[in-house]
Amino acid sequence: MATSAASNSKKFHPPKWCRSPKDPQALAQTLCISRDGALEPLDVILSTKAVYTLGRAESGVDIQLTGALASRLHAAICQDAEGNKFLVDLQSTCGTFLDGKRLEPHKPVQWLTKGRASFGSGTTADTLELMPPLISSGNGSGSVKAVDDGDDNIPATKKQRVSNTENVVVDLYGDLPEAKVNQCVPLVEDKKWVEPIIPPREPKVVIFLDIDGVLRSVHGRTDFAQNIRTMEVDGRRVALIGEGDTSNGNLAGIDFWPQAMHALRHVVQKTQAGVVLSSDWRKQEQLMEGVNNQLTEYGMPKLYGATPDLDMKNVAGVVKALHANVREKRAKEIRKWLRQHPNIERWVAIDDMDLTASRKDHALHLQSGRLEPMPFLDLGREFVKCSPAVGLTMDLAKLAVALLAGVEVSVEDLQAVYGQ
Repeated sequence: MATSAASNSKKFHPPKWCRSPKDPQALAQTLCISRDGALEPLDVILSTKAVYTLGRAESGVDIQLTGALASRLHAAICQDAEGNKFLVDLQSTCGTFLDGKRLEPHKPVQWLTKGRASFGSGTTADTLELMPPLISSGNGSGSVKAVDDGDDNIPATKKQRVSNTENVVVDLYGDLPEAKVNQCVPLVEDKKWVEPIIPPREPKVVIFLDIDGVLRSVHGRTDFAQNIRTMEVDGRRVALIGEGDTSNGNLAGIDFWPQAMHALRHVVQKTQAGVVLSSDWRKQEQLMEGVNNQLTEYGMPKLYGATPDLDMKNVAGVVKALHANVREKRAKEIRKWLRQHPNIERWVAIDDMDLTASRKDHALHLQSGRLEPMPFLDLGREFVKCSPAVGLTMDLAKLAVALLAGVEVSVEDLQAVYGQ
């Protein structure tokens, strides 16, 4: 199984600048693990080795992860000649996060002192913090020692663990030439300030916004869902990010697609539309807060509102109704919100669920003998459909802008956008 773990990471090769620091002891740092809100030092000091691996114990790694979301070979820490530390995700199942941001696989990102890394997300994930070295004083009061291949003071068991680690990754690193510092790795950029969009006092246009399949992936992997809290969305179990972090206990939204968020900002900026949440995320306060945090991060106003839940009981003004399917229910909820806000002049729904009427819907409507029109939406006037694998793209955002501006969209225009 160790061979399999190594093969999963073969695409990563340490950069040319990766090497043992020129002064390992002076440039050494240690790792602390967060347990019950307190930091405890690990028995590994990052000193002489160019690469330290992190993962589950059976993989023979340098730094053992015990959290439920840890992969066999989860991540690596690279050093350069100056002793700078860089964290690299090795295509782990549940991801590696540095100061709340998920790392791209195989892309080193500098890990600064007191920076916090999470291996997976949520309360079951290991969280490590990079700290100045905690070196044993030699008087018996200290217990932390550096892992150094040439140190005779290392216990035999620890020597064996280091040896096993090298065997696991020898095919990755063994044939590399002498390292030379001839390129720089981009440091973690300071978060760029985004000019906020000033919302109108009372928006005249609104966007009815879904979340899963529009702004983030609909996670369906069994091993992921087993360790992450889930909720039922439209009859399917969807994994949530939001078990808590170091600041406000809300990680909801950290896995939103940046390109989808930029596309949404384009629509809001061009139309001054308010965002009304139509997703099942509106049913949990923590998730609503996560959406608002993401909107704020991208310079957009917070949610203008949320559609009513027509299945909720004992709520004033909301009557539990019968629906043929979840598509009809969502369309009804959108139209009910619009009836409650007659000042809205134009609107568009952005969803990965098809909210248009199918032939079956037309047939059932005729059979029912109901006189009122069906609640479903018109793709060419009030609805933008996303692919759940991609989410909101800039092409779809431009279509939404056109619909909100009252521009007549032809069949040919729709075919060009949707690739039909």
